[in-house]
Amino acid sequence: MSLSTSSGATPRDRRPFAQAGVVALASVPASLRRLHALRCLHRLVPEGLLEPHVQPIVDLHTGEIAALEVLLRVRGGAGLPDLPPEHWIALAEEEGCIESIGLAMFRAGCELLAQPALRRCPIGVNVNLSVLQLRSPQLLDQLRGLAEASAVDCAAICLELTESHQLGDDPELLQRLDRLAACGFNLALDDFGTGYASLAVLRSFPFSHVKVDRSFVADLPHSSRSRALCQVMLQMGEACGLTVTAEGVETAEQLALLQAMGFSRLQGYLFGRPSPAADVELLLTAPLAL
Repeated sequence: MSLSTSSGATPRDRRPFAQAGVVALASVPASLRRLHALRCLHRLVPEGLLEPHVQPIVDLHTGEIAALEVLLRVRGGAGLPDLPPEHWIALAEEEGCIESIGLAMFRAGCELLAQPALRRCPIGVNVNLSVLQLRSPQLLDQLRGLAEASAVDCAAICLELTESHQLGDDPELLQRLDRLAACGFNLALDDFGTGYASLAVLRSFPFSHVKVDRSFVADLPHSSRSRALCQVMLQMGEACGLTVTAEGVETAEQLALLQAMGFSRLQGYLFGRPSPAADVELLLTAPLAL
């Protein structure tokens, strides 16, 4: 899940909250900044302060967009602190707000699929799903209800599971993922290659997609080990019958290396930065950098 103010980028910043560079409130003690952020957190969904953006996932075989990942950014202004995305997410998990934010993201994906521009073409939508959301017994009914309300086929939605290391061997989580898959949802293992349990998760859980973490792609031009690992992850995924996407493609050199390895689905700034969902028709008609 990526959240940020609409004016900034979305780095995956894992630093503790107290180390965040909150520009607007830099002179305020960290404890007060945190209190202010907590108060703002509870405003995000009720006041419509989450703004859906989309980023394309491209298919090199067709030269077209295969899917759009939905990214909810926090609108600038409105007295909100300028926090990195991971800090909003961490706060939401601590405060028990992640379910409402996750459902808002999913609703945005359904509304996107219901737009005429997407109904005219076979493009799917990817939406992030937190393990904390997955622990909710109501999740399946909530997601299915939102899809039905927008007259959207569940098969057009891919749920990207974050924090896969938290899955462990929990039979209840496995059962819930099985039920989501049975309803038609596609399931993707996000940030593949970074979690110690990635291989065990692939073996035990019903994923149909994997997304190779951007850290491997960033090192491709300079690291023979990263190139070897990307090749192995692609071969492993395809051997398991999975669709493999490489994330974080930003340069023509990275693109060329991934193409030579046999990757066909790619995502990154090279093909388009996140843009407002309201501009999806422009995105779908714009030429891709292939």
